[in-house]
Amino acid sequence: AEAVKRGYVVPPACVDGLDLAYHARAVITGGGTMAREAALLGVPSYYTFPLRLRVSEYVSELGFPLYHWRGGPRELAEEIAERGPGELEEALRRARELVNRLESPEHVVLRVLERIVQARGGA
Repeated sequence: AEAVKRGYVVPPACVDGLDLAYHARAVITGGGTMAREAALLGVPSYYTFPLRLRVSEYVSELGFPLYHWRGGPRELAEEIAERGPGELEEALRRARELVNRLESPEHVVLRVLERIVQARGGA
């Protein structure tokens, strides 16, 4: 009740995390998985997980809006508040372009499986 009085949106029931991320101005999380998924949707995503993970670095290097945040909460709030609607729309557009250029994972998995079968003398 107090959160609503202060202007926060409190869902009445469980909400799917990716649906919530898609409609968010930004995602802030302690873990990397949700941040990577949101960044792939084009939502600026900040994670505070203490370890550097190569998969997160790779997603960021591809150009998705994924940031390993090490600063304080006030600075993070300011950074997010400074992002205007045009910048957010551009991040969404760019993420769609980037995703469309990525190779489909099904094709990669199929090629790897075919190589394994061939290496074992299969058909």
